[in-house]
Amino acid sequence: EVCDPATQLCTTHPVVSPKIAVVKSSDPVSGSNVVAGQDIKYTLTFSNTGNGAGEVAYFDDLRQVVDKGALSGLTADAPLVATMVGSDGFSVTGTLAAGETKSVTYSVKVNADVVGGVFVNNFVVPGTTPPVDPPEVCDPATQLCTTHPVQVPGFTVAKAADPASGTNVAAGQTITYTVTGSNTGNTTLDPVVLTDDLSKVLDNATLVDGSLKATVDSVDGAAPTLSGTTLSWTGALEAGKSVVLTYQVKINDGVAGGVLINNKVTGTAKPPTGPEITPPPVTTEHPVDGTPAIEVLKSSVPSTTNRVVGGQEITYTLTFKNVGTADGEISFYDDLTNVLDDAVMTKDPA
Repeated sequence: EVCDPATQLCTTHPVVSPKIAVVKSSDPVSGSNVVAGQDIKYTLTFSNTGNGAGEVAYFDDLRQVVDKGALSGLTADAPLVATMVGSDGFSVTGTLAAGETKSVTYSVKVNADVVGGVFVNNFVVPGTTPPVDPPEVCDPATQLCTTHPVQVPGFTVAKAADPASGTNVAAGQTITYTVTGSNTGNTTLDPVVLTDDLSKVLDNATLVDGSLKATVDSVDGAAPTLSGTTLSWTGALEAGKSVVLTYQVKINDGVAGGVLINNKVTGTAKPPTGPEITPPPVTTEHPVDGTPAIEVLKSSVPSTTNRVVGGQEITYTLTFKNVGTADGEISFYDDLTNVLDDAVMTKDPA
C-alpha cells in the first residue's frame, strides 16, 4: 500500500489539495442593532486547511453598507491584498500556504442622518468583481454575510395646561399641567429625565395635594417628585412609548393683577450609544387677573343714633374703597324712601 522506491520497484506522487475557508465576523455581532454614529468593525478570516498552497479570490460586496456609512481602516495581512473596486466593495487576493491563516479588517461608521428601520448588510462572494445580481437580504445560515438593523433614537417634550397657556387666571383658580415625554425613535432611552422649573409658579401658587401623577402608556407609574421648586421624573422609555406627568396648582389668594405664572420644562434622554438627546424647553404662562374688592362706608353728621329735630340738616357721606388687586366697578343704590317721606333734599349727591 505504501511505495518505498528504495526497496520496491514503484513510483509515488503526493496529491496537493489546498482548501480555502472564509469566515466573516463583526463587532457588534451580526444581527445586533446599531444606531447613527456607531462604528461596526468587520473581520474576514481566510484559512488554508489543505496540504498545498491555495489562491484567495473573494469580493466583499459593500453596496448596502456605503450608502449608510463611511468605510475606513481597510487592512489586509500579507500576503493578502485588499483592493477597492469603485465604491461597490473590495476584492481580496493572494496565496496562502498550507495551514496558513490571514485576516482582512475594516470599520464602518453609520451615518449620522441614516433613517431607522434600514439594514446595514454586506456579503462575501467568490470572485474579484461585484456580482451582477447582488443579494439583497442577508441570511447567515445560507450566505457569508452580516446584517445590522439600524435604530434611530428620538425624544420630544411637550407641555399643556388647562386653562391653556396664555389664558388669564384669577386668585383662587386651579391650573392643571400635563407634561409629556415621548420616545419617537426605535431604541430604548435610559434614563429619561424630565425637569419642570416651578420657581415662578410656587411663589404665587400652591401645589394641590395628591395631584402629582405619572403614567407610561396609560399605565400608572412612579409619580414625579418635588424638591424645593423643581419637579422631576426619571425612568426608562421603550421605543414608541410616552410618559405623561400631571399635577395641579392653585393660585394664592391676594395675588396682584399683572403677575405672571410661568414655568419651563426641560428633558434629556440617553440612547444606547451616541450623545444625549436634549429637545428644546417648553414653557407655559398665565397672567393673573386682579380681583376687585369694593368696600362701602356710610356716615352722617350728626352721626347715626343721635336725635334730630325739625328743621335740622343731616349730611350723609358714602365712601367707596377698592381693597382688591384690580380695578372694580361701583354700582350701588342708596334707598332714601324712609328719609324723603319726612325730609327734603337740600343738596344733590356729588
